[in-house]
Amino acid sequence: MQFHRYRASLLSLLLLAAAAVAQGEEIPSSEANGLTLGRALQLALEKSPELAADSLAVRAAEAASLQAKAWPNPELSVELEDFAGSGPYEGIDRAQTTIQLNQLIELGGKRSARLEAGAAAHDLAKWDYEIRRLDVLAATARDFFDVLGFQEHVHHSEESLELVERYAQTARERVAAGAASPAEQLRAQIALGNARLEVEKGRRELTAAKERLAAHWGGAGTDILSAEGDLTALPASLPPVEQLVEQIEKNPDLARWTAELESRKALAAQEKSRLVPDLTVSGGFRRLHDPGHNALVAGLSLPLPLFDRRSRGREQASARLEEGRARELGARARIRSEILSLHAVLESFHAEALAIREEMLPSAREAFEITNEGYRRGRFSLIEVMDAQRIFFEIIERYHLALVAFHQTAVSLERLTGTPLFESTPAKSPEDH
Repeated sequence: MQFHRYRASLLSLLLLAAAAVAQGEEIPSSEANGLTLGRALQLALEKSPELAADSLAVRAAEAASLQAKAWPNPELSVELEDFAGSGPYEGIDRAQTTIQLNQLIELGGKRSARLEAGAAAHDLAKWDYEIRRLDVLAATARDFFDVLGFQEHVHHSEESLELVERYAQTARERVAAGAASPAEQLRAQIALGNARLEVEKGRRELTAAKERLAAHWGGAGTDILSAEGDLTALPASLPPVEQLVEQIEKNPDLARWTAELESRKALAAQEKSRLVPDLTVSGGFRRLHDPGHNALVAGLSLPLPLFDRRSRGREQASARLEEGRARELGARARIRSEILSLHAVLESFHAEALAIREEMLPSAREAFEITNEGYRRGRFSLIEVMDAQRIFFEIIERYHLALVAFHQTAVSLERLTGTPLFESTPAKSPEDH
């Protein structure tokens, strides 16, 4: 999915990536060597080491749920009596042999409680996987925007370096011609050194950002030649915060607490079922060597709950259930607070980016162009033109920092609400102003 068309939401791209993975398809990049956000999310879904571990946890919970359906195994016992004694019972000639099968019969609803607990644990594991999947995708999206931001930083740092190199050359020529003092050349050389350091710093930061992004699918940053996307795409307006708060029920963390409470209820029911002792039924065959006859044997056994009535276990299960209810309320309040906070941050970055794009950036560009032209005609000094250039590129840098922060905050909000925030129209890049 290409960003030069519109800024797609994380949730939309998540669905696209998930569908492509399920059908064995690939999401193409916008260019042969470029990595789009959709492709990055697809790679994270397919190859994330974290998701691989969590998928195994789901399989383990599913196996445990299936195992809970099994009935208790019967027991085979062989008993030998009246041997190795004294007198006529010396040796084993007069021994009596009993072969018996014992079968435990669960009472008190233990099996149904065990099945419910196993199913609830399986559901909980699946929710944990879904939450981890969203976390991985959100982190991948945020790191993708980081790469886009550092790419822009490197690009504009290199442009600034080219300008400073020309200024330094002009300064050398002016000093050689006696039209300027050596101090002007020294200032230009200092600015040139700073510009080169900034380019190198930006390239290192871009390399580190690519490594962070590729780590989400166990890859290497060197495999990412470039990221393809349009940071400047902004919506005309943001959804009201009340609308986002209404979507809180779609938050996967809250949905997980519903499964968590069901699991704890099932465990409490399982503990309660242990109040009723289980019955063991036995039956078998006995060989009587004196006088040499055979007979059947049968029996029942029932534990007597005199010393351990599982009261502490029931108290523990009940307390954990109440704890879960309290934690669900806490999670709801925390998520609501995070939505309110992130929405305020999103509004701030949105307003900052628009203000820079529509007001500050055009003025800074115009001032730089006027000063640059005046410098070529000898109306301004080198210090004045380099100061105008510095201000212009600082505003561009601030603009892209605000854009990166805006998109990353939007991803975090979409992660919290489980709902796409908006689709925005393309915006002009700084070069278009």
